[in-house]
Amino acid sequence: MPYCPNCKTEYTENDFCIHCGAVLHEKKLQCKAHSARGAVAVCVLCHRPLCSDCANKRDSRFFCNDHEKVEVEEDWALVFQSVDFFEAAIVRSKLEGYGISVSAQNEHSIAYLGFMDTPIGRTNLEHPVKFFVPFDQYLLASQLLAEDEKL
Repeated sequence: MPYCPNCKTEYTENDFCIHCGAVLHEKKLQCKAHSARGAVAVCVLCHRPLCSDCANKRDSRFFCNDHEKVEVEEDWALVFQSVDFFEAAIVRSKLEGYGISVSAQNEHSIAYLGFMDTPIGRTNLEHPVKFFVPFDQYLLASQLLAEDEKL
């Protein structure tokens, strides 16, 4: 199998590397913001074609301006965080109900650290519950959570 020249991971036939967003073929993708320029990458989260001026590279991955500050770990993107353990449980249930894979960080109780597991305790410890979703499910998960905020 071929390897991506940017992140050195194996890839299947595609126009871009799903792990880093680098354009893999000479096929001309045009930058979404600058249609006269060819794309050098796509955003790993929204797949928006990006020219060299629009591409924001961080840790060998390419992001658009809208997603450049999204926290990522491996091929997972942070979609939600909260110091409220109960709110996090509701959000996790909603995401999984729509078939979205969720990887959690800091979901365990902090009571063993001598704090009550409350939003105040999690805030003091800077220990929010964080939910990561696969890159290809990030847009749907974000949309679902944005709809809840409108209610």
